[in-house]
Amino acid sequence: MSNHELAAAMLQCVYEDDYFVVVNKPAGLSVNTSVRGLAGGAVEILRELRKPELPHLSACTRLERAASGLVVLAKTSEAASQFQEVSKTKSLSRRFIAMVRTDGTRKKQKAGEARPDEPALSLTTLATFTGGEKVAVDQPAGLKVHVRAALATMRRPVIGDAEFASREKKKPQTGRMFLHLERLNFDHPFLGQHVTLIASPPRSFDRVERGQSVLSAHFEAALASRIPILLDTETDAYRVISASADGVPGLVAERFGSVVVLEALLGKFNEGDEGLNIAAAWCARRLGVTTVYAKRVPRDRSSIPAEEAKKFFDEKPLVGPESDDEIVVREKGLNYLIKPSDGFGAGLFLDQRENRQRLREMANGKSVCNLFAYTCGFSVAAAAGGAESTANVDLAVKYLEWGKRCYAANKIDLGERHRFYASDVFEFFKRAERQKLKYDIVIVDPPTFSRSKKPARVFQVTIHLVELIRRAAGLLNKRGVMLVSTNHRELSTAWIKEQAKEAVSNRSFKVMSTPDVPIDFHGAREAAKSVWFQF
Repeated sequence: MSNHELAAAMLQCVYEDDYFVVVNKPAGLSVNTSVRGLAGGAVEILRELRKPELPHLSACTRLERAASGLVVLAKTSEAASQFQEVSKTKSLSRRFIAMVRTDGTRKKQKAGEARPDEPALSLTTLATFTGGEKVAVDQPAGLKVHVRAALATMRRPVIGDAEFASREKKKPQTGRMFLHLERLNFDHPFLGQHVTLIASPPRSFDRVERGQSVLSAHFEAALASRIPILLDTETDAYRVISASADGVPGLVAERFGSVVVLEALLGKFNEGDEGLNIAAAWCARRLGVTTVYAKRVPRDRSSIPAEEAKKFFDEKPLVGPESDDEIVVREKGLNYLIKPSDGFGAGLFLDQRENRQRLREMANGKSVCNLFAYTCGFSVAAAAGGAESTANVDLAVKYLEWGKRCYAANKIDLGERHRFYASDVFEFFKRAERQKLKYDIVIVDPPTFSRSKKPARVFQVTIHLVELIRRAAGLLNKRGVMLVSTNHRELSTAWIKEQAKEAVSNRSFKVMSTPDVPIDFHGAREAAKSVWFQF
């Protein structure tokens, strides 16, 4: 199944006529775009899947991103207007299926209570299981009660509902909420018929009832939120599962072409080998990849020597044959070389995808210096965008050689225009000062922590970023641009801006932008926090 076919299957159409399309929206996908920063909702995706036949598609009904079920979309503005009139005449009714807790841990609250002049929700218990029930919730025409809040008031919070079922205040919604809009009834404003539509709940609801693992339900919700990436035919490298941000604490899955690499954080991922096997089988089946590797990652990987890192990896894949040591993946039409079983990193930091693309767009005719270059991903993007020259600085010769192969994979001739410096960054600053090296764009994306032997130096981003920015600013030509980024969990873009003010108080600069992370990293605390400056 192609990515296009997979996306179409996930957004199943259950009804269509000349005026409306009704889809069975998967959990994890918003109805409209720009919901909590998530790009690409059901409306926009269906437009893309069916272009150019549905240019004016709009949503007539709403449904929470973490829930699944029926959503009515109008093909024209007139159809949207007429459906709203139907709603006002109270002919629209709904039936939800919910898996709820009945352990009495949630205190009664007023949120969502029906007013005296409104009918109450009709609640039917379909099945009982340890600690919960499967219930049908009928919302009569005209009833405006918030179903999730009302269930919580009845001491039956929906399983997976962070807002009303969680004991933590303001806990962000992650993963799958076990609420499904199964039935819609409405009077068709154009055909003069009463329409009844039904979409059965996903099989994961039965797994809840039987007390079985629901990991795959969270995986499905994670994949649904990434449908816009599936539709990008020029990209096959992205994060599939992002730990707690997708309701699966301690588990990360990243796709690199035909290979998926699972990372289980020791002490955080509590599903053990069984959970890893479930994840591997799901990735192979749902994504159609041939090979899935597993890595068990310690919380503090920075202090582990590279030669010892291998002991945390399974040499043989959990699924499929061993891949080549080095494979080619695509990102925005460029080729990057990945080593799926190499160290704690595979060779490309996926959370920098949009920053690489932005650099590519601004690099034409510019000179670019990439500090902490790693495998030179930023520089390859700059060169592909027409950069006059690139300079790559990294202490590890291994990674610079890897980077050279990435240039070659994109048929970029190194010549004299693209240079590689196997050097400590602060030693490179001294060299640049001696040789009067200047650049139009400087990339500053340091590790959170590093230790080098020659020269003997310890780098900590929380301590040394001010000095790093100050010295990097000295490399810039007038009106030069600098990207400063960090993936430290506790730091923020506001903190980066404060560091820049302290570092270059004697030089004027402006913040160009503080870009958000790609959609596959939304909510991930370890994702890059980035600021683009112009000096």
